[in-house]
Amino acid sequence: MNSLKRYLKYVLFFAIVFSFGVSCNSDDDGNQGNCGNAVCTEEFRAFDVSVVNRSQEPIALDEFVVTWVESGRNLTLDYSQEDLEVYQASGMYPLISDSYLSDFRSRVISLTFEGYINGELVVDEDFTVAFDCCHVFLIEGDLEVVLGVD
Repeated sequence: MNSLKRYLKYVLFFAIVFSFGVSCNSDDDGNQGNCGNAVCTEEFRAFDVSVVNRSQEPIALDEFVVTWVESGRNLTLDYSQEDLEVYQASGMYPLISDSYLSDFRSRVISLTFEGYINGELVVDEDFTVAFDCCHVFLIEGDLEVVLGVD
């Protein structure tokens, strides 16, 4: 079963990479590709990391950081104290969204999500995401993190 999951991930990965070539014109405008002819849906895609305990109750992180692995660039979305309180109450923390499309169009990138409680690292998860001309896609990583606390 594990090998089937791995096979399906690779098939999905190559399908997305192939769609980059189909979705974008070959006359690139710099390194991001020219997606002027791409037909995109109006939806806005975003992925959140759910952090819960074994009883499926939300875990309130004091801080979280999203890092682009290849460059070390901090991709954590700006958030207010009120936003953080909403994240803490729901246990849902933003990972990546279409708002980064202009930075990563037609690319596959690796991300690390780190979550802290009282200054201690309690969540350290890796993700792979891909951007085409229109949206971000999750390639690899588990969006639900279950911590062994109740």
